[in-house]
Amino acid sequence: MESHGSHSQHVELSLKDYNQLYEKAYLNEKTKALEKDRRAWEEERNAQEEALQKKLKNLEDIRVQREQQREREQRGVVTSQNWLLLKHSVSGYYDPSSASQDSGVAEIKCTLEFSVFDKEWTVIPLVDSQIITSGWCVERAAPLKASEGLVDPHWESVPLTSETVLHVQDLDGGLERQVLATNTAGLYRVSFKAFIFVHCKRNLSSLSINLVHPFTAFHFQLKRRSWELVREFSCNPFAQYEEEETDDGTIFAIRLPSTKSVDMKWRLIEESVRAEWEHMNQDGAADNAVDEEPMQVIATHDALHTIMDGVLQSSHTLKYSVDSEQRALSSVRFVVQGPARVTSVAGHGVKSWKACPTSSKDAAGETSTAVEVCFKSSLISDSIIVILNTELELNADVFSVPNVVCDSVLRQTGSFGIVKLANVEVHEHAAKGMARVSAEELPEHLRYQTNRPIMFAYKYLSTSSTAELKVVKHEQVDVLDAVAECAFYEVLVSEGQSMHRLMLNMQNSRKQYLQLHGIPLNARLWSLMVNSKPAKPVRGKDGDLLIPLLVGIGGSSNEGAHTSSVEITYLVQRDPLGTSGTLDLAPPRLDVAISRLQMEVQWPTSHNAKFKGTAHAVTNFSHAKPKSVNHDVGTDLVAASFDFNKLPANVPKAGVNVHVPRSGDCHRFEQLLVVDGGASLAVEYLLKAKTEPERPRGLLASLQERLCCRRR
Repeated sequence: MESHGSHSQHVELSLKDYNQLYEKAYLNEKTKALEKDRRAWEEERNAQEEALQKKLKNLEDIRVQREQQREREQRGVVTSQNWLLLKHSVSGYYDPSSASQDSGVAEIKCTLEFSVFDKEWTVIPLVDSQIITSGWCVERAAPLKASEGLVDPHWESVPLTSETVLHVQDLDGGLERQVLATNTAGLYRVSFKAFIFVHCKRNLSSLSINLVHPFTAFHFQLKRRSWELVREFSCNPFAQYEEEETDDGTIFAIRLPSTKSVDMKWRLIEESVRAEWEHMNQDGAADNAVDEEPMQVIATHDALHTIMDGVLQSSHTLKYSVDSEQRALSSVRFVVQGPARVTSVAGHGVKSWKACPTSSKDAAGETSTAVEVCFKSSLISDSIIVILNTELELNADVFSVPNVVCDSVLRQTGSFGIVKLANVEVHEHAAKGMARVSAEELPEHLRYQTNRPIMFAYKYLSTSSTAELKVVKHEQVDVLDAVAECAFYEVLVSEGQSMHRLMLNMQNSRKQYLQLHGIPLNARLWSLMVNSKPAKPVRGKDGDLLIPLLVGIGGSSNEGAHTSSVEITYLVQRDPLGTSGTLDLAPPRLDVAISRLQMEVQWPTSHNAKFKGTAHAVTNFSHAKPKSVNHDVGTDLVAASFDFNKLPANVPKAGVNVHVPRSGDCHRFEQLLVVDGGASLAVEYLLKAKTEPERPRGLLASLQERLCCRRR
């Protein structure tokens, strides 16, 4: 037994077999270690892939959020809300036979299409809650893609559940409105019917529509009986419409400016009385209804009279107020008393007007002017405004203010103000039937017509009132049209010629040319700049040089004085200076006053000079020299995101401008208040003597002189 146990513990193997067993055991251990490392690496790789997937998902979420944010910012240019109105159509229907004595009901159908961008709660106002509505229908469609083009969306009915509801809500503290609240993005179409009251007064009917969103088109069908016709139709705001007659009514296709409210008025008459009405309307009759009471009209006359040089210009505002809108005011007639001429008549709904002198004369023996104004048949309103302009020649010192008397009115009142533009003195000469009031008591529309103070203001209650004014004219005193604030004159004198340059800064109101006297006829003009732009002078009859002053002036300088600059450079040939003599260096005489004159003379160093004149010599000028003016503002356009901090250096635009070179001795002079060429400057000169160089003194200098003499 022992030998068997010991034999089982010791096995004899060859070295080759042992090596093979050892290699297999070592390989198994390495394989297990590698498998363990592989599993660890696999787990690490999976963890890294999961982390990478999470990171990619986060980046994708961030990209989507940024894309949505960018879309919101771009959409903010159009609308700052989460919805946008795309279409809004309105149509209406009214049957007068179903109306009562003073009111009826019109049926208005509204259809709105809008887009909801993001999936978030959005509240869209639809109609005021005070309006009676019915027949609500809400439909939704998926947003159209760019590839679908003009394909109509597929609409599906939307159940009004927790995601899309209709309810009444007040927005921003305003009136309560019927709104649509939804939490789903897409295209929506909402349609409903609104019932609007139609007010009826005899044969005049009126309808007012007030919606939340603006619209530009309106189709209205007016049902009528076979023996009725639409006599008049009016729409406010002003619209262009087409009328189409059908078997059972009239259809109006109305095109409007973008508006939220529309007021319509129309009048129905029987066909049997249409011909009679048209005949009477051509003869000037206001209406053909004999059973109706006479129309009651009240007129208000407001005028603003402006006194100018020899002319009185008047702007009259006539307001006619009718007792009701059941009959239209087809025409009016008024008389302008006195010799005033009617220049224009204007007003809303004015069809035509004519003015002709009357046969009767006023108390002063002057012929008056009668004006007849006809209005369009579509003008249905209880108040009409006519604007009348007149002018009156002021031949005498005392004149009567033009008065306007309206015919066939129950009562006429008015007020007027007096404004003067001319340089005259105005006094009240006589006033009858009117009261003097302050300017603040005049109507606002009258006071806002002028920016000048109102001298006199009156109110009257009777058309028999008159007002006479007295104008006192004074002799006018002329003032300067232009003045040179600063002038700089420099001269360069050389042998046989001299170069001159004159620069001015001016204030000019009406002067067209600047006259320069004293420039020789043989002078050569090198350059002329007016407001930094090249200009060409002309010669006057007396040989003076005329410089145009309106060069480079923009259209914004029509009122008041504008700043101008003039730069002229010329060359004059002269005789040589010689040994001695006198030379006149006075600047050219101008036909404008100069507030401050600066002169600079560059004299050659070969001659001594002594200057005489009205100006006093200075070392440095007490004020800055004049600078060129440039009125060219440019017309360049830049993008909205342009950075003005990175603008290039400003290079002033100027033409060819010659400057005087620098040479010799510089002498400066100044003079204040130069009027009528009161600046003079003359120079007396003398040639400088040539002196021999002084001999050096001393013992060494004398020995050197003797040696030089011996060498000679």
